[in-house]
Amino acid sequence: MFQYLLKGPAFWNMHGWNLKSALSASILDGAALMAFGLLTFLWVEVRVLPSVVWTAIAAALMLAAAAVGKAHLAAERRTLLFAGIFVLTYMLGCGFSFLFIADPHPGRADLLIQQYTLLILASVFFVFGAVAGGKQLFVGFVLAYLSIAIYSLLQSDSFNPEELVRRYESDGVVIGYQQLGDSLVICALMIMARLRHKAAIYVLAFATILLLAVIPSRSALIFGSLTMVLWALLVSSMRMRILIVVLSLIFAMSARFVIMSNLSEKLEGTRHAEMLTPEEDASNEERLKIMGEGFRHIRENAIFGHFGFQLTSFNDAGMYIHNILDIWVQGGLLPFSMFLLLWVYMFRQWYLMYQRNREIALSTLPVLVFPAMSWLVSRHSAYGPMYFCLGYFSASLLRCYNAPPDERPPSY
Repeated sequence: MFQYLLKGPAFWNMHGWNLKSALSASILDGAALMAFGLLTFLWVEVRVLPSVVWTAIAAALMLAAAAVGKAHLAAERRTLLFAGIFVLTYMLGCGFSFLFIADPHPGRADLLIQQYTLLILASVFFVFGAVAGGKQLFVGFVLAYLSIAIYSLLQSDSFNPEELVRRYESDGVVIGYQQLGDSLVICALMIMARLRHKAAIYVLAFATILLLAVIPSRSALIFGSLTMVLWALLVSSMRMRILIVVLSLIFAMSARFVIMSNLSEKLEGTRHAEMLTPEEDASNEERLKIMGEGFRHIRENAIFGHFGFQLTSFNDAGMYIHNILDIWVQGGLLPFSMFLLLWVYMFRQWYLMYQRNREIALSTLPVLVFPAMSWLVSRHSAYGPMYFCLGYFSASLLRCYNAPPDERPPSY
């Protein structure tokens, strides 16, 4: 026994089993399971540890996975540099606006610390995304997907707006259902990227859309469903694409009919039902009010913005602009311009990727489209899971550069 230990690698490779590789795979899969599958509901259901501790554990696992997976070698350098410049300018812009745009509200300092913390976490998601794009991660995302699916189905009765408000008032915390839905979509995208049978992709896409209808995040439902349909279209023949579009329209119209006619008590009074009855949805009026205030502050401070304007206007940190204009009003024109340039660069690189290797490009497109739609309309600019998609794209771009040019017709 001891002679094998003294031989080092020879011992660990006995019977074709490599402990180092198994440990690395466990760290990578564990990071995926924790960051996407368990984190969201551990915040609420396991209150022995505060939510910040669970988030720190997830971040530590992702950093360990980035180190094990050599994220610095998996990411395409220019995308990494561009994303890093944006995050840095955004942090500096928020800090400058905080220091030099007069506003006596006492909550601004806490909001600035929170913003910096979220951007650091977003950077961690980015490097983990680069690892996930460069490694054959599969088990972790499957387990994460299943954990979200099981939890969502078991907790579906408590996902109505009244119950969410009650839990917030009694427990002081409410489940981050936006992240729950987005994590489900991202896990589905990671699994689809590794599936080779079209039928499996169709089944997973349909199951994901049904699960998104359970989770009370309208933005995750809309953008996640569009992304699932996009992936199904990419892998299909022209005849099948027409059939998918027709079936999608029938499914959407049927869902609207069920909600509008109150045939289902499960759907009555939910956020998804409110989505189809805008006149009964108070959040639409609320968002228009936030947009109006945001535009006013942009006009008054077009260059440097007004960090924490929502505290001054509404005394509520959650009343930020739910789209990319929040970057402008919080950090100023420079980080907003850098964010737009980052996306121009990424879509240009995707076009070049498509010319070189269509299979890699088409399998990466939904991963790029999902955060683009989410950020454009709904998500916070420091929202971590979306940066995972950018890191994944960066790794896919590097993979495309290293792969031989595509000399055959696209398989998609």
